[in-house]
Amino acid sequence: MAKLPAPNARDKGSYNIVTIWISADLRAGHAWRDLCAPGNKLAELLWGLNGRLADLISMLEQFEGEFANQLAELAAITTGIKDAVDALHLILDGTDDRYVTSLQLDRNPRHPNQALEAMRLDIGESLAVDLYPQTRSLVFTSATLATAEREPFAHFLRATGLDRVEDKPVITSIFASGYDYEHNMTVLLPSDMPEPNALNYHDAFARLLYETHVAMGGSVLTLFTNRREMEAFYRELKPQLANEGIELVAQTRGTSTKSLRDRFLSDRNLSMFALKSFWEGFDAPGDTLRCVIIARLPFSRPDDPISREREARDGRAAWGRYSLPEAVMDLKQAAGRLIRNSTDSGWLVLADARLQTKNYAKSFLRAMPTPDIRTLTISEIARLMETQEPGGI
Repeated sequence: MAKLPAPNARDKGSYNIVTIWISADLRAGHAWRDLCAPGNKLAELLWGLNGRLADLISMLEQFEGEFANQLAELAAITTGIKDAVDALHLILDGTDDRYVTSLQLDRNPRHPNQALEAMRLDIGESLAVDLYPQTRSLVFTSATLATAEREPFAHFLRATGLDRVEDKPVITSIFASGYDYEHNMTVLLPSDMPEPNALNYHDAFARLLYETHVAMGGSVLTLFTNRREMEAFYRELKPQLANEGIELVAQTRGTSTKSLRDRFLSDRNLSMFALKSFWEGFDAPGDTLRCVIIARLPFSRPDDPISREREARDGRAAWGRYSLPEAVMDLKQAAGRLIRNSTDSGWLVLADARLQTKNYAKSFLRAMPTPDIRTLTISEIARLMETQEPGGI
């Protein structure tokens, strides 16, 4: 990935940041041509500076090690300048179709920051050309590499370029889990939850959050895909749950992820609202985590530059080829937060109503590690949590 950020660029997740896909149509417009002129001039000036620094390095080298530290610093600076010039040419030229490019703009007039970014569209191509020919063997292993389709490894093989390896065998295997998901985990689908864009969605999801938290008495992790939505529900639910003796924390802006993890693991009654960094790699075994609620299916944003580029190249097929399997794998990762050892048990609440209305729902539900999937009303879900243990179908 090549990136040219502005000095002191702030959190990319700011509400003021707008990411613009640099499409072929955008490149053909006057605004882009107006941007390229000073951009190319900047590249020329940076390259001139790099030449002057190279001359300085040559001069200092004559002092036989006396300026070793300074030489190391200057060498790092020249490498950084060369990388910046290469990235600038790559993005402004736009002729290398291996990359998708984007522009980030900050709408905050007090802290105007911009960044240009180029990302490889097909990492698998790089691996197939640069890595695999140099290796004798590789092992990829994870609980979420496969989907539940007829060719469960098709997406992973394509994404990693293993489908392009011709001179070596590529062997795939699925091994049974050592965990008894069938008797220790139940997936719950609220039947009276509107779809995410419905007008009454907010009130229904707030009721689901409140009733499930009260029924569980804490130790609930709710995973969101959108910071603004998470913070709105956090402001609403925190005082309501406090009245029930349940403490709620959230991954709000500026909060340390590590401190949130440590606090959640140390308090078995604490509940937490969290974002992407808690969808995977978060290990909370035992009674610390007894229920996971997933607000929405983790599809990529429709304005994501990579998604836009894929759609421009592959049309409607891009959604089924990339967006759907990637979302299925992300959901499997999130579901995996619930059962972390052989004695764990818990409830997984999938609140997105599209799992009950869309044809693609079966791709997600078949990927769940347990066959115990139940469709109940919000009130029935809360009563079930109060009166029964998960699993045991």
